[in-house]
Amino acid sequence: MNTFEEIVKPNQYFYYQRGSVFTEKPWNRPNYNTLKEFLTVISEKTDILSRYQIYLMGGVLFDFKKTFALSGITNNLGYTPTEVYVSIIFKNENGFFDYPPKVGYKFNFHNTWVDQQFSGITSVERAMTGLTQTFSGKTITVLGETYDYTNLRFTGGTTIPIGTTGLTGAFVEYNRKEMKERIISEAYHRFSHKPTIGGTQLFDHSQYDGTTFSGTSLNNMAGYYYQPYYRVKLRQLSPYIETSKIKSKDDFFNLPENIIYDSQEDLWKWRDVYDHGFVDQDGNGTTFPFMNNIHYVANDINFYLRNEQTYFNKTDGMNGYNNYKNKTNC
Repeated sequence: MNTFEEIVKPNQYFYYQRGSVFTEKPWNRPNYNTLKEFLTVISEKTDILSRYQIYLMGGVLFDFKKTFALSGITNNLGYTPTEVYVSIIFKNENGFFDYPPKVGYKFNFHNTWVDQQFSGITSVERAMTGLTQTFSGKTITVLGETYDYTNLRFTGGTTIPIGTTGLTGAFVEYNRKEMKERIISEAYHRFSHKPTIGGTQLFDHSQYDGTTFSGTSLNNMAGYYYQPYYRVKLRQLSPYIETSKIKSKDDFFNLPENIIYDSQEDLWKWRDVYDHGFVDQDGNGTTFPFMNNIHYVANDINFYLRNEQTYFNKTDGMNGYNNYKNKTNC
């Protein structure tokens, strides 16, 4: 069956390009049924699933039509932000998962055991605890199976209102001498399948019995995690620090807002803010299109929803390019 064509050299990362897949349903708009049939064809007609792990990937384009101005807004260091954030938040609209999500950092995720950071409700995202709704279940059909939840009560999320404060961000250190932040770890949201609701079994994939992931329990189930916040650079701060011995800040003109006074060195310090369109020899800078008095900012985001039990590369991130044979680390 000419479904796939291998397109890379041996001992490198491999990719398979989809050719003609003769399925009963069109592939152009994937849903549960077409995905199931597509993977069934692969399983029955090829040995790919026995040799490799399969990842289904896709892309989404978001266009924010409303403009925004940074006038009057300051960041945690007291000056106009040079970056903003795009947030991707799990809403749990069907109520099948615990909610709100729990918050942790890279050092709270381990390959074979669950961290006590997530036990109970101590790590729940507090700013979202009031953004929940309780609703009655309904009859749904998934992969040809019909489930009736009409007599059960579920808890899901609501839309986060504009102006919500207190959301947990990255674990960051700031070096005042270098005037530089270092991201120790991004924040991650973690959630798990509810095993039962009202005594009715929902999901049981050993997420709480400790057999597949050490330390799990009903108060600390294994689950899924993702990064909710992504930085989008608007302006570029210089990699170097400018200094001056001028005694009064009032004697400065047209200097960046990030200027600070170092009393130990008796110096004023600041990082220059690069003009839009300027890129230095190291590639630092911004080149966003400017039309109609507006900068059009573009950014690519790689969003990963990872299974805590099966993703075995938590410490090092993405797997090494020449290590594909160790497929448990993919």
